[in-house]
Amino acid sequence: MTNNIDVFIKHRQPYTNMKLVKRDVKRIGGGIANDCYNNAVKARDRKHGVAIASGWLIEPYCSVNNSFEITAHFWNATMTGEFFDTTPIQNPNVEYVSDGAIMAYILSNHEMLSSHVPSSILFKNNEFLCVDENVDGSLVFTPILELTTEILFHRKIISN
Repeated sequence: MTNNIDVFIKHRQPYTNMKLVKRDVKRIGGGIANDCYNNAVKARDRKHGVAIASGWLIEPYCSVNNSFEITAHFWNATMTGEFFDTTPIQNPNVEYVSDGAIMAYILSNHEMLSSHVPSSILFKNNEFLCVDENVDGSLVFTPILELTTEILFHRKIISN
């Protein structure tokens, strides 16, 4: 099987003019679980020269389900090009891929977004599915043909 990161980048890269890159990120913890955006903001605000990095956590391939998960994630970057993550990550085998188009989209569409975190993605049986949570906590899986930034934020737009 092809590397999960290669599969994701091959399908996502055509929809962004920013290069997607696998990153080595030091996990330092100290943040709140499942609150990566706010953790990255707090780390940026605490230390001069720290920026927010946006991208994805790529899970290992699961042969039982013929799938792998791709979760939107935020961490931090220093001016010297080092990356660190304060959010506790349970799976030590996830890999980080930076995607600057996520942060660019947030900055230019801030007022219309209900969340700064785009949909997660499931790659199963050679198909991409957006994964979103309903108000009741149930998951919604929506097949998608293109990994555009707009589609990945489609359920995060505030409706009138």
